Amino acid sequence: MDDLKDNLHFWMLWGMARRAGVDLAGLLRSGRLGHARFEEMLAVCRRCRHACDCLGELSYLPAGQERPPAFCANGHMLIFLHV
Repeated sequence: MDDLKDNLHFWMLWGMARRAGVDLAGLLRSGRLGHARFEEMLAVCRRCRHACDCLGELSYLPAGQERPPAFCANGHMLIFLHV
């Protein structure tokens, strides 16, 4: 069950970044976002109590909205990483 939860939060973080116009893969490749920082963001996502809200947002809002929703625990970091 932990693997499923970890995968869910990985994809929610990845989707929220995409929604905010942040290319996590590109940032990780370029080194602008280190793997340790990404793991910290994933840990923040796992602790967040808004998983249902996040899934709801991701289910109907298109990518490239540029701002994560106010409840996003990684919102400040996604805004910082927005290129």
